[in-house]
Amino acid sequence: MLKTAQLQKLMNYQKLLALRESGASLSQISRELGISRKTLYKWLSQPDFEHWVLVDAEQRCPKLSDYEHFVKTRLERCSSASSAQVRDWLHEHYDDLPEVCEKTFYNFTQYVRKKHNIIKKSRNFRDYQPIPAMMYGEQAQVDFGQDWLVDNDGQKHKVYFFAIVLSCSRYKYVYFQDTPFTSETAILAHEQAFAYYGGVPAQVVYDQDRVFVVSENKGAIIYTQAFSSYLKSRKFKVYLCRKADPESKGKIENVVGYVKGNFLHGRVFENISLLNTAALAWLERTGNGRVHNGTGLVPAEEFKKEQSHLQVFTPLPSFIPYTYRQVRKDNLVCFQGNFYSVPLGTYYENPKVIIESDKEWLYIYSEAHQELARHLIVTGKHQQVIAESHLRNSQYLVLKLIESLAEQFVEPELAKTYLTQVAEKWNRYAKGQLNTIEKTLEKHPKDVIERTFRFCREQKVYSGTDFSQIARYYELEKIGNPNIGEGVESAPTTASAKVEHPSADTWAAMEPQKTDIELFEQLFN
Repeated sequence: MLKTAQLQKLMNYQKLLALRESGASLSQISRELGISRKTLYKWLSQPDFEHWVLVDAEQRCPKLSDYEHFVKTRLERCSSASSAQVRDWLHEHYDDLPEVCEKTFYNFTQYVRKKHNIIKKSRNFRDYQPIPAMMYGEQAQVDFGQDWLVDNDGQKHKVYFFAIVLSCSRYKYVYFQDTPFTSETAILAHEQAFAYYGGVPAQVVYDQDRVFVVSENKGAIIYTQAFSSYLKSRKFKVYLCRKADPESKGKIENVVGYVKGNFLHGRVFENISLLNTAALAWLERTGNGRVHNGTGLVPAEEFKKEQSHLQVFTPLPSFIPYTYRQVRKDNLVCFQGNFYSVPLGTYYENPKVIIESDKEWLYIYSEAHQELARHLIVTGKHQQVIAESHLRNSQYLVLKLIESLAEQFVEPELAKTYLTQVAEKWNRYAKGQLNTIEKTLEKHPKDVIERTFRFCREQKVYSGTDFSQIARYYELEKIGNPNIGEGVESAPTTASAKVEHPSADTWAAMEPQKTDIELFEQLFN
């Protein structure tokens, strides 16, 4: 059956042909029919106008035709997606998407479904009665959600999210993590949300979630210890919904459904960091950037009016909104789709780290907030940024060992110079020589160590083994051991300090030499 618009076009086309035969120009016909010359040219260029008109409108979306394969693939993976979600997917993946109206997106989605026989599966939605309108800055609503995502390998990942919406402007914020929320992580999510808003609402509405509430009995509410402490610091009022009363916070219930249905539904999981980055972009583009169906207004525009009515936000020192990351087994931390190194051993010592960033730098801290690494932020995806000091580099380990040992001497700078000379002399065996000195420092008292150190510097004895034996001699001398020369390994002379390095095989086969006590006495005197 012909639609009214199709019938009207056919009638106008017949008038166009009649006027053309009478010799009228296109300008005259345009004025007569009230149709632009561009449209008339388009009609005349059709080889079979009637067939062209009778084809369903959704099949004529030339501006979107290049994206048919993408939409088809996504709809096959997620057949219940709406045309609004298809529109958001296209905006997310294509920066050069042409400007077309909402109806065109709907028509194009319907065309792809019909052409490729992709039937839309029905989804159940819950409807909630509206509550009285709120004033600017008066209220926000908070809730949690969770959903399953699938990665490119078909593996399922469960994600958890914190959602908040300002009741007047409907301005939203959402934060994801890969573990269930606790009181502590929920508090951090609050602080991130308030920082995102640049202010704090007068009241926040919650349901009786165990993250916040231990028990409630006829109005007597016991909050968790962490949340109770937080409320003393952050002065906003709390409104707790009664159990099984979702209408009291219908706005946030709808937001949770919106996040699941428009942002998460059909999304491929990569990692939590990328998911949060994508969520912020989605909020700007769609969640807060599109006209709200309930208010008919754009939340981002309304928020500009509401922001000045919020309480001033000042970060709380004890509730700094840290962002945590898990350290991978290869001692890398993921940030915005790239991987940044931390020192070897961090995975075992600090499996969870705190990250902070500015426009140029990424800072990585332990949970005790000791800096572990800092890197220049790179663009792109899946790149590895590895500091040289984080490699399994023996030279770097030697330098760190020298610094550590030098601090144990009375004169650290002199000690650092001496230990560096030991390392340079023994080259690839430097770490073993320094480890011998380290054990010697642990074994002997300070006065013996300093006396040994002074002698080795003066006599240019650059050997950990000799350092150890000289310290042992001084220790025996100190206690007046009559068998001072027995079992004492040889101390070096200034000449012995200049011998060539033995080969690895020779070194492995070497046995400690014995020396006569007279040689020690000769050197020490």
